[in-house]
Amino acid sequence: MLHLKNSLMCVILIAVTSAFAAEQVTKAPETKAAPVIQPSDKDISFITGIDNAYQKAKTVTMDIKKSLKSELIDAGKPSVGKVMFSKGRMRMEMEFPDKSLVVIDKKHIWVVNYPTSEFKNSALQVIKADISTKKGRSQNFLALLTQGGVLKYFNVSGLQKVSETERLFFLQPNSTTVEFKRAQMVLNPKTKLITGLRYWDELDNETVFEFSNVKFNKPLKEENFIYVPPDKNVDITNF
Repeated sequence: MLHLKNSLMCVILIAVTSAFAAEQVTKAPETKAAPVIQPSDKDISFITGIDNAYQKAKTVTMDIKKSLKSELIDAGKPSVGKVMFSKGRMRMEMEFPDKSLVVIDKKHIWVVNYPTSEFKNSALQVIKADISTKKGRSQNFLALLTQGGVLKYFNVSGLQKVSETERLFFLQPNSTTVEFKRAQMVLNPKTKLITGLRYWDELDNETVFEFSNVKFNKPLKEENFIYVPPDKNVDITNF
């Protein structure tokens, strides 16, 4: 009987040991995040060159996904749409899940929020701001890409080399020009494209932009950068 118990204990011990070993083999090893380092002169030259390339291009178009992260409100599903830039002007149209429009015509920024399907008869909400002012520039972070470049309003404070195709630059704002708290720019060193932007407002709410299908110098119609509010059922706020 003693021999039988010892044999049974050995079988159990072997089974437990085998299961533990299998778990260790199948469990993915944890990877250590890349450290945040002080950017070198070469790194600053790299991000500056890309920032300038977007400024010098006749036009830039791309698909966009926008996500909001907040501890106070339910941000809901990411928004998807398209954005285009042309020499100081911009048009960004978000189509899903909620429709919105941002147009910059060199003098003003127009931010248009359309009523949801539940409130389709509500007034159109429009913000009109002068882009030469701090308040106006802070109405849309993406607008900075065509208003002299992000580095005109932010200083590079850190760099994280996430992978071979991703460089994450940490940005601190010039508080006299914009009202954002901090920002990050994601660059691909192989394609030399901006693949993402993130920023935090004064309440620490985070907005994330992801870009794809980037095209340079595609012909665009002038009407893309003109906005005229409708005569009726519109509520305009001026900044």
